[in-house]
Amino acid sequence: MINNPTMANSKITKPNNSRLLSSSQEAGWQNRFNALVQAQSHPYKHWYQRWWGKIIIILLGLVLIVLIIFIYRTIKLTWQIKTNKISINELLLQEGYQNLDPKEWIALSKGPTPYYLGTTSPKVLIVEYGDFNCKHCRVIYPVIREVVENNRDIVQYVWRNWPGQEGSEVLAQAALCAGEQAGNLGFWAFHDQFLLNQGQYATTSQILNLAKELGFSDTQLQNCLETNRTRGYLQKDYIDAIDLGGVEGTPTWFINGYKFTGELPEDFFNYMIQQLTQPNAKQ
Repeated sequence: MINNPTMANSKITKPNNSRLLSSSQEAGWQNRFNALVQAQSHPYKHWYQRWWGKIIIILLGLVLIVLIIFIYRTIKLTWQIKTNKISINELLLQEGYQNLDPKEWIALSKGPTPYYLGTTSPKVLIVEYGDFNCKHCRVIYPVIREVVENNRDIVQYVWRNWPGQEGSEVLAQAALCAGEQAGNLGFWAFHDQFLLNQGQYATTSQILNLAKELGFSDTQLQNCLETNRTRGYLQKDYIDAIDLGGVEGTPTWFINGYKFTGELPEDFFNYMIQQLTQPNAKQ
């Protein structure tokens, strides 16, 4: 056998598996480290840390500020009324009514609709510009009814329409159409149903079913709606509201022509009635 000295003296080099494995692990750890560094540079942000979240927080803050101001003014006014810290003339001066002719404003605020609650010859006329889908009008509903009931010999309450929400215009027309059929009784029957059951009369068929349930002619009501016979009342409500200085929202009140807004407390209504019925009251 021939011996190859070269082969004999040389050592066969084998791959170092441990080194290869170590290098592979090192690369894997390096990749994970790089991923962690990248994640650290772009950390997860909560919704309130994002740009749209900051805008939402700002808007909510503004709404909260307005709400706090409204609550403060309401509480302050109620306290002034209860403690007799303010007179009717001072109140009206604060609201900027010193140069108005109340008689003209009373006639303008009442409007042409013949439907009302209370007396036919009022000393105090309370007009509400409302929306049948307005939640604030729903909240104030039992308050104004209590006020009118307790002062029915001197107060007249009139509802005028300011249908700003979706579906409100057809409800306003339907109530007026019910009044066309049954006068005062018909109008207020629909008025109460629409306010107390908001959202349940979103379609014409639901309104017509209500007419049948209350004993009205659904055919006559449908014809009234289709021909828009009562739309003229809504147009007059709108025109008069502009002439009265505008309606920014519902409910808006005109008490003997003097304008107020929001969910007024019962004490405020009673105070106004008391002051406006005094012999020396500004009429």
